[in-house]
Amino acid sequence: MDELELAKKAGVYLQSFARAQQNDWADLMQGVNPNQGYGRSDEAYKAYDIAMALYDWSDTRWLNCQFPRDYASAADLREMLQLSVKQLEHWLIELTRAWEACQQRDLYLETLPMVLDAVEKAQHGVREALRQLDGSSPASANAEAFHIMAHLAHIADRFEQVLLRLKKRRANRAALVMENEYDVQYLFQSLLALEIDDIRPEEFGGSVAGSAGRVDTYLPDYRCCVEFKMTRAGLDNATLRKQIADDFVLYGADDRYDFLFVFVHDPQKLITNPVAFEKDMSVPRTGLKQVVVSIR
Repeated sequence: MDELELAKKAGVYLQSFARAQQNDWADLMQGVNPNQGYGRSDEAYKAYDIAMALYDWSDTRWLNCQFPRDYASAADLREMLQLSVKQLEHWLIELTRAWEACQQRDLYLETLPMVLDAVEKAQHGVREALRQLDGSSPASANAEAFHIMAHLAHIADRFEQVLLRLKKRRANRAALVMENEYDVQYLFQSLLALEIDDIRPEEFGGSVAGSAGRVDTYLPDYRCCVEFKMTRAGLDNATLRKQIADDFVLYGADDRYDFLFVFVHDPQKLITNPVAFEKDMSVPRTGLKQVVVSIR
């Protein structure tokens, strides 16, 4: 299937997806209005603002998504989809912070999880459109690998929300917190096990220039390895870049791996300009067909 046909298919999918959700998003926008009795806290208005923005975004971009009528090229369509992913990620971060603020005040705001679910569903739809635009087919091995990369990205996007729920425990029980990257690896692998059967932790990697290492997580069915980092005081951008660059060399030289996903847990938001960091590092490398660096 050529690029034109792929773009048509992706556009039709996203348009159909948006139409199927539009009524629900309209009801959500009206239902989470703080004037409906959910309180008038800053967090309530944040959820309402994002619900309205989601409806507007879908109405102005996704409902009119036919190719080539609405987009001049497949590249233009891809740019819109990638921009949509970034916008949805931004909304998820804002909602997560609002949820955390409510938790600190022992305030349960019913509208926040409602809007979170809607944004996550939208994110899944946009990513599926991107997958179709890239020509990934579930029948092919590469498509399955690209699918697992999307699944890994979804877990990374939800990681903070999961942690927030683990921190809030009853009967004065101690909160479950991430103290180091081993804790991050343990929780991430547990979430991954919901969908993946063969997960191999601490798999021995190859050797490059006399240096050998262990892959934090290896998914042999997808020729994919997953590395985990956690920021701390003293770990600056340059040091983190070097660590990840070393991973590129090590895993790119091992013929078992085609795909690398690096999850960086940054609870204190120490990384300067994480969006630019992700963009710079998330490009194919020698020996690796796809690399994704996700900072959350």
